[in-house]
Amino acid sequence: MALQSVEHELAAMLASCVIPSDTSITVAGVTDPDLPLVYVDGAFEAMTGHRAEDVLGRNCRFLQGPDTDPAAVRRLGEALRAGWFVDERVLSHCADGTPFWNEVRVSAVRDATGAIVRCMRVQHDVTPQVTAAPGDPARRDAGPVDRAAEPGGPRGSGRSGGDPGDPPPPLGGDAVPGHRPLRTGR
Repeated sequence: MALQSVEHELAAMLASCVIPSDTSITVAGVTDPDLPLVYVDGAFEAMTGHRAEDVLGRNCRFLQGPDTDPAAVRRLGEALRAGWFVDERVLSHCADGTPFWNEVRVSAVRDATGAIVRCMRVQHDVTPQVTAAPGDPARRDAGPVDRAAEPGGPRGSGRSGGDPGDPPPPLGGDAVPGHRPLRTGR
């Protein structure tokens, strides 16, 4: 077996161990101001019903619907453009229009010089946790009670630290304890 094939197989095994199968990964390019998707995995296709060949090259705004909070979308876009780490809960929509609560974590992918070359999104459908009634054991896994889940509350958690209106901290160094930016070999 060629070394490249072994490395690819090891990377796939590591990803399957580290990232739950119901968690999706997408990667956006940063050279185009529209931040087009350059990669989506099979979990993204399964979670949203959108096929890779239909969404690559497009901004992921196709996940938005009439009830999607524009402020949450704006915070995600700002984080992508600036290379910040942000954790946001936003109401997204599947290809068939079905809404779901999407926990989106965005972080920058930097090259060896520190320049941002891509932005990676890790996404997870947290609808069962968000919509569970208070006291329901399913809600336990949702983490802190999100104002997005409360009737009449704002959508999108803005859980990047600080006040919800504050921008997320810049990525790098110890901006997020234990988190280092992903770097490419270029």
